[in-house]
Amino acid sequence: MSSFRGSVDRIRQSGEEGSRKMMRKMMVGTMVTMVTALTVLSACGRKDDEKAVSLEAQSLESGNASGETDGGGAADGRESDVGAADGRESDVGAADGRGTEGAAESLSDTDREIYLQAVNEGEGDAKGYSLIYLDGDNIPELVVHDRGNDSYSIYTVKDQALFCMADSLSTVELTYFERCGVIASFSRWNGGGDEGGYGSSYDQVSRDRTLTNDDEAVLSYSYNATYNDEGKYTGTGVTKYFYMGQEIEEAEYREKLTSLGIAEGEDQLCMEGSCDKDEIIALLSR
Repeated sequence: MSSFRGSVDRIRQSGEEGSRKMMRKMMVGTMVTMVTALTVLSACGRKDDEKAVSLEAQSLESGNASGETDGGGAADGRESDVGAADGRESDVGAADGRGTEGAAESLSDTDREIYLQAVNEGEGDAKGYSLIYLDGDNIPELVVHDRGNDSYSIYTVKDQALFCMADSLSTVELTYFERCGVIASFSRWNGGGDEGGYGSSYDQVSRDRTLTNDDEAVLSYSYNATYNDEGKYTGTGVTKYFYMGQEIEEAEYREKLTSLGIAEGEDQLCMEGSCDKDEIIALLSR
């Protein structure tokens, strides 16, 4: 009888040990599955840290291929509801949550003094100021919007001195792609909208040269509404695409946009979170 009881005990122990092993396997499998799922979810929320690929020339062109522009409108020819044409700037902070105030706090004492001197020496009070992260370094760029002539200038610090990356660019609205070093200019003509014309151009900034209105855009497109012989809008329009001023197919245009490391619609207003002269001086004087 004792030998039988001993056999039963061994079987029970063996069964319990097998159950424990199975439970450990199940727990390990569950943990692996959870870690895998978390890794996938984390990857879905990340952006690739790809550097923008240079497309040789660096410039900005405002308007369509013929250079014809007028005084207002956003990329689709409609009035923008941010950064209004009456000279008021948006008080919404930058998309990265820091805005001009946060960017000012990240400046070194030397960079802060350089920007402060530039603002103090600037002529005219009808200007808006903002700090943005335009290129790939950790020094925010200073954007100055002259509301009097609707022009934009962009400055950075190079070799402990002020350097102008873009000088008095005339455009209705200037946007940028954060940390990609790419800016975009939007214009309209003939009233804008579907029954008029509008366009967009893209360019890369550089710490080696200054962009001006005379430079050719790297990439641009223009839309022009079509009218019949009676002068009535046909309900359609023609969109053309350009690389360095030469017309190209839309597919090639899209490929070159990708090569710049950007996508349409991901840009931000240069003057988001902007402030007036007294406010920027206060921020830079802290």
